[in-house]
Amino acid sequence: MIVSLLLAAMVQAVTPSAPPPGGPAGLRRADANGDGVVTRAEVMAQADAMFARMDSNHDGKVTPEERRAAMDAMRAERRGDGSGRGGRGMGRGGDRELTLEQTRQMAATRFDRLDTNKDGRLDAAELAAARPGSRPPRDDDAPPSPTQ
Repeated sequence: MIVSLLLAAMVQAVTPSAPPPGGPAGLRRADANGDGVVTRAEVMAQADAMFARMDSNHDGKVTPEERRAAMDAMRAERRGDGSGRGGRGMGRGGDRELTLEQTRQMAATRFDRLDTNKDGRLDAAELAAARPGSRPPRDDDAPPSPTQ
């Protein structure tokens, strides 16, 4: 759930009402060189930047309060009104501190899940599959084998 929270935070900075093709805005923004492909290195750099943005006191940990404040600030930026209405629940794990190492691990895990062809890059098809409401199949998504 923390992965979802971080990715939601990344997406909330600029989320169009009808997202263009190519995947969630957070993943599209990770494409630092603008080539339409998101690499593992780009995702990790984005995770580092998000952590730095949330760690307001620069102590190497993000508290639930810092997470909420960062989410509120991103919502306010997106709306352009300066208000940071309180966010929804933080989800499972939202009451714990988060380290940079944990943030990087969550980003790497999500990248690996989305990189369905395992080439170390998220191409247009993989990014499109990552759009909200769509996700690539996981190993545990296979239907149970028929019993005899």
